[in-house]
Amino acid sequence: MERLEFHDACIGLGSWDILDLKLIAHYVKINQMVEKILEFDKSAIVRDLKYRILFITVTCIFLILMGIPQLHLGYLRVDQKSLTLMHIPVLAAVFFTGLSGAFISSLLFGILSFISAFAENGGILSDFFMNPLCSVLPRLLFGFIAWWIFSVSCKRITVVLGAGISAFAAGFLHSFMVFGSVYVFSYHRAIQIFKGAGYFELMQKLISGVLLEAFIAAVLLFLIILIVRKIKPCKGGN
Repeated sequence: MERLEFHDACIGLGSWDILDLKLIAHYVKINQMVEKILEFDKSAIVRDLKYRILFITVTCIFLILMGIPQLHLGYLRVDQKSLTLMHIPVLAAVFFTGLSGAFISSLLFGILSFISAFAENGGILSDFFMNPLCSVLPRLLFGFIAWWIFSVSCKRITVVLGAGISAFAAGFLHSFMVFGSVYVFSYHRAIQIFKGAGYFELMQKLISGVLLEAFIAAVLLFLIILIVRKIKPCKGGN
């Protein structure tokens, strides 16, 4: 029926008019597809597509700057521990822009880790991160898990509290996934580098740093989203 109506509308029109109608039809289909995506991903704080794209772009710029070793922006030294901060922009993209932001920002996070592995000679994880299964794959999983936890939690509790809990849980799991991939895909090398320590033994040694990373991420994301929602409350949000 729609084809007949479109065909009838084209009768008597010039070639340029027909082309315009086709472009309009494609534009309407794209709009409908975008609306379905936005409807599917209801957990995202930012609902407008233009602002989502802008937020993801800004997040990617932050990640690239933090990924430059010479700037020392991606890591924090606390009591002789090196804590990563690069997962924080990824979490922000997840909470504000949903699944699309989770995929793009976490993929970039992994790619930057992969590239940095060749630039940072002598780093303890550099050898492992040259393998994309150790540098890119766990970061992609991290983004998806953060999005899933946030989506589920927002159905039961407020968005602000859900963001804090999701940031802590995903931040905590992030380190376990990264080192887990190291042991799965480079087991013998991992045993050699970590002086015979198995996966669970190593994570037990690193647990204080892992918890601190997760706590910092949770506090920062909780405060950021709290401030943003105080300034401009989201329609229909908790």
